Order: sequence, then C-alpha cells, then structure tokens
Amino acid sequence: MFRVAAFTGCSSEGQLVKSAFPTGPAPSGDECDAIEEIAADWLARREQGFTADEQEAFSNWQMADARHAAAVKEIEQAWRFMQKPRR
Repeated sequence: MFRVAAFTGCSSEGQLVKSAFPTGPAPSGDECDAIEEIAADWLARREQGFTADEQEAFSNWQMADARHAAAVKEIEQAWRFMQKPRR
C-alpha cells in the first residue's frame, strides 16, 4: 500500500514541507516560525551556558516533537556555515 504525502514539517524558510510518513497534524506557517524562534532562543541561551536544569529542559523540548530537533539542527548548520572563513 502506498502512503500519500502530507504536510508535516517546516523548512528553514518557515514553509510547510511534505513527508511520506506524517507524524502529526499539519503545522501552520506561524507554527513553523514559532518553533524556529524558540529553537534560536534555546541555542542563544546555550551559548551563554546552560545550568543542568536548562540542559534537561532543552533536551526534553527537542524530544517532545521531531520538528523541534530539526529546527535546532537547521539553525546550528546555518550558524556553522556563517562562521566559515571566506576564500
């Protein structure tokens, strides 16, 4: 049996993306933006140094929804790219 693709995730531009294996209801564009904003806030706070409780809360937030972990990964990749020296 074939599965029909459904909108289930967020792209780096805050757009909905298709997945062959939906994991939940389709997020709105605003929801994608909110997830990315929260992820960026977590990462900025991590740069200042997490307490043990903050580290646990950050880990729990990432595990609560695959979109959270994906947003963190995307932002980390963008930050690494921006920090590369130009040739």
